[in-house]
Amino acid sequence: MNISIRSIVKQSAKFNVVGIVSFLIQVPTQLIIGRFLSPQEYGIISFVALWSLYGGLLNPGMLSVAAREVPYLLGKNEKEKAKSIQDISISSDIIWTVLLFLIILVASFYYPDRIIRIALFITGINFVFGRLAGYWSTFNFAKQNFTLVAIGRLISTIATPIFIIIAIYWLKIYAVLLAPVFGGLLMFLYYLRKGPIDYHFQLDWIEIKKLAKVGIVFSLGGLIFYGHRMVDRTIIAAYLPLTE
Repeated sequence: MNISIRSIVKQSAKFNVVGIVSFLIQVPTQLIIGRFLSPQEYGIISFVALWSLYGGLLNPGMLSVAAREVPYLLGKNEKEKAKSIQDISISSDIIWTVLLFLIILVASFYYPDRIIRIALFITGINFVFGRLAGYWSTFNFAKQNFTLVAIGRLISTIATPIFIIIAIYWLKIYAVLLAPVFGGLLMFLYYLRKGPIDYHFQLDWIEIKKLAKVGIVFSLGGLIFYGHRMVDRTIIAAYLPLTE
């Protein structure tokens, strides 16, 4: 794809549309959620969301490095090397994702409240699907398949609130927790069908160390930035009751 101001504006507009649609849908969705959920259930949702947030921040950052390395290699027509970097970064991140899912799962047994335990389990599932969809989104974006990536995000953006609106009357808090799983699954299936990346599990410890050396710097930067912004919510979640 030729890089030009017109092309950049055109591709950016696609993602801006997704953002606008998301905003327009979220407003009525939040009003509906507020009608059906109690303050304590709101507290539970905010609490488990912190686990998902920090789970995303606590990673070696190899995927972020690969997302920058792959376009460079493709530009040099080194397709085999780009494919190898893609597969190694995804494979190592899958291992890390499974580890974090198990940590969330084990942590859920620490809480006596049944709803919190189920909420954490669902959050772990959502975390896994989000990471899987993220792999295909990341490398389709790296290969300049911008329209495909935007459509995938639009599918998730629309499907998530629709699930909440349809199911919240029967499922209550679980509708809000399951909705991102549903949206993430649809997005992942769309990417699998329309944007294959020819992924195969591959581990190369030498390459993993190279990616991790740079990736950890990226991850620490994100952790410090978002950790600082979220420190108030973290303290509140740790010390105050869920109803507050």
